Amino acid sequence: MPNHFPEQISPYQWATNHTSIERSLPVSRFERAQSMLMDQQGEVKVELQFGVDEPNTAFLSGELTATVNLQCQRCMEAVPTSIKSQFKIGLVHSEEEGERLSGEYDPLVADERDFSLLELVEDELILAIPIVTSHPKEACDAAHFLQDSTIIKEKRENPFQVLEQLKKQ
Repeated sequence: MPNHFPEQISPYQWATNHTSIERSLPVSRFERAQSMLMDQQGEVKVELQFGVDEPNTAFLSGELTATVNLQCQRCMEAVPTSIKSQFKIGLVHSEEEGERLSGEYDPLVADERDFSLLELVEDELILAIPIVTSHPKEACDAAHFLQDSTIIKEKRENPFQVLEQLKKQ
């Protein structure tokens, strides 16, 4: 197979042919995912295997791994974050067919002529990106702003303490 990553494919034909593909793609190829990242640094390694199982279900199984820079929610600086996602998708022609699909697959209604492999990989990348990230406390520039929860508990007064004393009387 050539070294490029195909934009559009025929998924059922790839499944019938048991096609597999392994590529590294720059983060800059994923426009929608970039809004969740600090920069365009890094690559996404993609491994995909198409096939047909025993009950004649066309499927796509895959794994993607990447290290991307996300924003620390404490200091707002870049946090290098490793991402790994494994998925197994059953290719179906309709939602009704997807409801009958085995539980081992996530159903995906796929059109034979209009299937974007790049969009599918980007969707899986977006789902794998953590919502909140931060440096470990000892490595974060903003860690000195964090308060020790034990100090807060010691200082906290019970607003019902006056009622408790009245009840004892």
